[in-house]
Amino acid sequence: ANSSQADLYVDGKTLICTPMLSPSSSGAVVHALQYVDTGSNTPIRSSVSDLNLRRDYQIAKGVMVHVLSWDSRQRTKVEWYFGPDGGSARKASEAGNLHSFQFPGLRMDEVQAKAEQLYHEIVAHERVISYEAPGMINLEPRHFMRLAGTNSTWDGTHAVDSVVSAYSGAGFRQSVTLRNRDVTQGEAQEYD
Repeated sequence: ANSSQADLYVDGKTLICTPMLSPSSSGAVVHALQYVDTGSNTPIRSSVSDLNLRRDYQIAKGVMVHVLSWDSRQRTKVEWYFGPDGGSARKASEAGNLHSFQFPGLRMDEVQAKAEQLYHEIVAHERVISYEAPGMINLEPRHFMRLAGTNSTWDGTHAVDSVVSAYSGAGFRQSVTLRNRDVTQGEAQEYD
């Protein structure tokens, strides 16, 4: 499903396969995550507790994707490398972690697109936001959460990756994990 840009999941007893939504897609549900930082000597106000912003710089800088395709009829091989600096027909000397994939019968333009897609899927795990908050009964994976107010590259719309709900003496609480699926968003300031 991922390689076809589709979302495959079960709802009740029904298996559903739909195109992956983006925050701007028709029907996308976008919630707001409140975060207010008015400066030093003032407490940060947020609608959540235990807010964690994690970034894995090894993933960001150390991933290289290699896609190879062979056409047995034409007896031709095409390959493409894609990394943080873009695509190339040759492997960079400092490749970092190399992820190689093989697909039969693809043309060069398809191999290039596949390498870029796979690269973005891998580095989507670079940034993870997790938090605990009072429960929102309508919050679920495949929704989006818009974070604003950090004044950093963390601001933006992130995909809801998982929601764990718990009922206890403390009431209805949820632990939520968000991931940035648009890895090209706001990367002008590389280290924040």
